[in-house]
Amino acid sequence: LIRIPLSDSIAALEYGVNWVQLDAPRHFFLHTRKSIKIATDMAGLQIVNVQYDSEEFQFIGSEVYSRSEMSLNDFYEDYGLNYSKIFKPEESRAFRDRADFLNKIEKGDQAGFCLVKA
Repeated sequence: LIRIPLSDSIAALEYGVNWVQLDAPRHFFLHTRKSIKIATDMAGLQIVNVQYDSEEFQFIGSEVYSRSEMSLNDFYEDYGLNYSKIFKPEESRAFRDRADFLNKIEKGDQAGFCLVKA
């Protein structure tokens, strides 16, 4: 199983440098579904299932970066996990609904790739 952010997702394209999943320096490489396919083929592996499992955080975290100079660490220190200090309930609901929709059309910002030996 490889679970990774996807740099060709809608959130990555919309937020650019403010996309929360850039997450430097934790992610040394960012992949697309195509690059994962190339890498797994080269490793003698086959993708048997892909599960898009993004949540509203792809938008919440990216909006925190976009709307302020605040890092997520600063945000957590000030607010904990209480996003209602910045986002109205209808915004959070819209982010959740959009994440669900993007997962269904395989454009969420992260996915799990189940692999087997080819």
